[in-house]
Amino acid sequence: FRGKCDPITATNWLSEIEMIFAVSGCTKGQKVLYSTVMLKGEALHWWKMVRESSDGEICTSMRWTTFKVLFLEKFSPKSEIRRLEEEFLKLRQENQTVQEYAARFTERVRFAGRYVSIKEDKVSMFVDGLKCRIRGPTTMSNPQTLSQALETASKAERELNWSNKERGDGKRKMESTPTYDKRPRFEGN
Repeated sequence: FRGKCDPITATNWLSEIEMIFAVSGCTKGQKVLYSTVMLKGEALHWWKMVRESSDGEICTSMRWTTFKVLFLEKFSPKSEIRRLEEEFLKLRQENQTVQEYAARFTERVRFAGRYVSIKEDKVSMFVDGLKCRIRGPTTMSNPQTLSQALETASKAERELNWSNKERGDGKRKMESTPTYDKRPRFEGN
């Protein structure tokens, strides 16, 4: 982690580090030490300042939960969290594919917990942000999970694209079909 003040990048980094802890069997006492080795740039300078302000003792005694709080206070400012919440609340599919919209949705939903504290709220917010012609079939399927909503929306999008392609192909065929003048032709009297 290089220290960009961006909640998405910061929380992604923490998630990746915690996955490494789980796989490597890292003990509670080693987590802060191991994670700080992965810091670079501004984040490394920040950690050096934290360490120096505590005479170095902090490395050996700090709990992982304390480190995460300090880390997020520094690299995930509340103003940025509020911006992401607002962005989430306004999120719509618009010109994106269902998959692109879903990626943006899942990236931001974790910062809007107070708005989507239960599973049904997440599903509802996701479906409400879909394009109208995709939202209808998705709503009718009554998805119970975000995964079901995504699957149904993706299927509706494929069918819509197929339908548009078929309509476009039929239109081109009609445009390219030669038209014959069906009026009778009279040649000289």
